[in-house]
Amino acid sequence: MTHRIPVILWQSPGGTFTASTLDGPRAAVVDVTAAAALAQLKAYLVWIFRQHEGETPDLRDPELREHEVRVRPEYRTSTDSVFPVGETVQVRVTAVHGKRRDGSGVCVFPTLGQRFTYQATDPLNELVNDAVLQ
Repeated sequence: MTHRIPVILWQSPGGTFTASTLDGPRAAVVDVTAAAALAQLKAYLVWIFRQHEGETPDLRDPELREHEVRVRPEYRTSTDSVFPVGETVQVRVTAVHGKRRDGSGVCVFPTLGQRFTYQATDPLNELVNDAVLQ
């Protein structure tokens, strides 16, 4: 059986490429070229679907969006003590939004490994903030 699995690809500041699934089995791979990262991800997905069927991808109409979220930085010591900074900072995070067959929305933060499903009446900005802070 053939599956169409939406993926996203990005290049890190160090020059490596990350390919990550947006729906279906959670997977991400890093390689030195975009083609190698995509090939490695495809090989893994073929293997995983041979092992067991897994979840069928259901993300439709993906759209890249930027969100701004306020976060409180913190310092950690070697003894795991945590020292929160007094002020928050605003950071920009990239998300992929889409729809499910049932009409619900999907938000994926590929670089954070976070995903959630939401309804049109849900407070999206609050949900984004909660997901980013996890």
